[in-house]
Amino acid sequence: MDFKPAREEQMTEKSLKWGYWWVNNRAQLARSGTIALAVVAFLMLAYGGYGFYDWFFGHGVAERQVGRVLGQPDIPTEVIRKTRLQPLAYGSADLIEVNGQTSDLYVEVTNPNPHAWAEFDYYFADGENQLGQSKHDFILPSSTKNLYQLGVKGEGHQGAQMRFSSLVWHRVDKHVTGPDIIGWMRARLNLRLEDVAFRAPELTDPVPVGRATFKIVNDTAYSFWRLGFFVRLIGSSRDVGVNYVTISELRAGQSRTVEASWFNDLPTVREVQVMTDVNIFDPGVFIPPGR
Repeated sequence: MDFKPAREEQMTEKSLKWGYWWVNNRAQLARSGTIALAVVAFLMLAYGGYGFYDWFFGHGVAERQVGRVLGQPDIPTEVIRKTRLQPLAYGSADLIEVNGQTSDLYVEVTNPNPHAWAEFDYYFADGENQLGQSKHDFILPSSTKNLYQLGVKGEGHQGAQMRFSSLVWHRVDKHVTGPDIIGWMRARLNLRLEDVAFRAPELTDPVPVGRATFKIVNDTAYSFWRLGFFVRLIGSSRDVGVNYVTISELRAGQSRTVEASWFNDLPTVREVQVMTDVNIFDPGVFIPPGR
């Protein structure tokens, strides 16, 4: 039988099948390739954008500051002092005996840090004995407030101490407040107190009730779900009463008269002090616009 070599231009069955598949699927392959390239390009662009933002507005800011400081032969003491958090300052608890059976305890606490606020759990104790329930609270930057436990049963708690069971610090986010933290706080704490007064019980009252009253005026542009007030009665030489009252839903521009009551005999009251209590770093305290 004669041998007939295949010519170079002659197509095999396999080549014909490949060509047929290519013709039928070329458009779909082109679309898939375009989509894949677009996805890769988007991921690269997103990663580059994130790196750019992080360097100029995120971690890069702190890294550049650290680099400038570390590049100096001696790190300034002022830099170290400003970046280190100072502990909360407080002393022994003050005690006011209410009726011979219960007492009110309170202590003044100061946060000396201008760039951090704290939230914590605390309680009062007389030796190893806890007095009352633990409470959760907060303190704003560069501020002072009173922590309290009212109606503690028993007598002889003059040596009681306030103790923290937990404490968490929060650095102020200047992306939220801007560089002027104090100005940002003042815009949200412009809650004006007016007509602060104390009315002693009348001899004809069937139940002796002393009342401290005041008007709170919301001069801010913000509305609040809830506001608290620590009320302190000062006598001729010492505090004679403390109380804590709350109100709900005080909207921007509104005012309200608030009353705190004492159902026990009180010495002469010379002065009434009221401290507003609201955590403006918690977005949940504000009523959203339109609500």
